[in-house]
Amino acid sequence: MIVSHKHEFIFVRVPKTASTSTELFLAGHCGPEDMIAKIYAIKDHESQNCEHTGLFNHSPAVDIKKHVTEDQWNRYYKFCTERNPWDKVISKYYFLLEHNCGFWKPTPGATLNDYITSKEFSRASSFWMYTDGTRDKKVLVDKILRYENLAEEMAEVCDRIGIPFNGDLGWHKYSDCRKDRRHYREVLTDEQRDIIAAVFRKEIALLGYTF
Repeated sequence: MIVSHKHEFIFVRVPKTASTSTELFLAGHCGPEDMIAKIYAIKDHESQNCEHTGLFNHSPAVDIKKHVTEDQWNRYYKFCTERNPWDKVISKYYFLLEHNCGFWKPTPGATLNDYITSKEFSRASSFWMYTDGTRDKKVLVDKILRYENLAEEMAEVCDRIGIPFNGDLGWHKYSDCRKDRRHYREVLTDEQRDIIAAVFRKEIALLGYTF
């Protein structure tokens, strides 16, 4: 999570969408008055101006909005990144296997199907992070970048907020977690496909993702 007064942008950090790499890249261009949430998985990475705010690395847009003025919220460029849900789920499974964090605590030998059919999996959607939580589910950010086209779309964002970008975020900490590099269509069964589609139905409807 970043609120940059220097470059007038707000970054909402959605999990498993290259959000760590994106935040570290953006943080390198922030000023001393900007708010940067601590990334606990990164050694020596500390928060900046977030103490006693209650904001954390994956704070949703509705909470971030409470810590800026109405003028700042309306004027600053707000963005996040989202990812094809079927691909995202496989990535999250391997991340949880390696780091054993989050709501799902894998037992030895836990399979992808164990994760997808677990009670905790129903919480996997991040749609709430960039919408207002009302019945209408209004999107609060100005742009949702697609993970699948991140370099090109990040270049457009950086051009808008005045940050140089050469096409590489420069950080790929979790890229080696995923052991199975096959396309998600080769990995998932029809039943798993449908379970994921039901949990991520709002993202799919909003962004037009297809299996």
